[in-house]
Amino acid sequence: MFAFGYVWISIKGTPAPRDVAPIVVSNHVSFLDPVYIFFSHMPVILSAKENAKLPIVGLFLTALQIIPVDRAIRRSRRDAAAQIRRRAIDNKWPHVLIFPEGTTTNGKALISFKTGAFAQGLPIQPMCIRYPHKCISPAWVNRSLPYVMFRLMTQLVNFMEVRVQYLPVVEPGLRDLKDPRHFTETVRHMMAASLGVPCTEHTFLDMKLAVMAKKLHLPPGQLPELSRMEKLFHIDYETAEAYLKKFSAMDTTHSGLLHIVDFLKALDLPLTPYTMQVFQMFDTSEKNYVNFREFMAGLAFISTHTAFSSTIEAAFYACDQDKDGFLSRKEVEQALVQTFPSLGAIQVTYLSSTSRV
Repeated sequence: MFAFGYVWISIKGTPAPRDVAPIVVSNHVSFLDPVYIFFSHMPVILSAKENAKLPIVGLFLTALQIIPVDRAIRRSRRDAAAQIRRRAIDNKWPHVLIFPEGTTTNGKALISFKTGAFAQGLPIQPMCIRYPHKCISPAWVNRSLPYVMFRLMTQLVNFMEVRVQYLPVVEPGLRDLKDPRHFTETVRHMMAASLGVPCTEHTFLDMKLAVMAKKLHLPPGQLPELSRMEKLFHIDYETAEAYLKKFSAMDTTHSGLLHIVDFLKALDLPLTPYTMQVFQMFDTSEKNYVNFREFMAGLAFISTHTAFSSTIEAAFYACDQDKDGFLSRKEVEQALVQTFPSLGAIQVTYLSSTSRV
């Protein structure tokens, strides 16, 4: 810590004994968080699986017998939750430390907490970390680790304030045992009040999607919150990423806005009353363009709507003139000509050749 300019660390509160609160949760801002906590508590830590592969740091994490987790794989998260419980109820282990946000943030808000730490039915001790700064923020977001380390070392002095706020030792009630999310939100809002920051519903996967959007030269500010999309349409991260790549391919200007001309050009379709109706299913506010949030919501609604499957099935049987259960290229071309009379022969041939029939 001294090498990075931290010569004084303000600590408020007293750590609770292991048998009183076996699990400690903290907000996660910088790579310095675990450095401080390791040397002050020597806990068992839940860490992203890829961290164990980092040079030097990975050796320390392996020696500390971390609980590894692949944040993008549901089964890995379930296995990690089982290990959390096994070590938390065994007093032979030290405290179990968990960063429930699942990633680092800039410290200006608390994003959605994972429920792994709170689903164990055990007391939780929250710890809040702040880094007052004027010039260099130690937040490890959107910047490489060597860059953050170099900038911190070039500053004369840095400040770190560790405010440890302990919850009363509370046995989870019946509602908490049935609904760990309730316990999770109680602790999260208590920590947010201590830090003086708001709570948002963003998750680690939102951050991952934002990084992908940046790579595709799209504005990350127009991304939807995946947690809400998952609740509404049961969309997972892989589907959201596929939608984002489709949108990027259609948005040739990388403005983050998809106009009807680009929309139809990507589909090789003419401007007709039918295609305008299709576009209006996405452009619900009638702005004549859609952003990725609207594009994703439109695709999700169409693909999950019960009437959509029935409509597709009816259209298939209408085009299947010989009733053999298959669509020939000739049948596809006839359907395209009937639906879009303005299509030229070349466009019809191209569309039918690109169809998987």
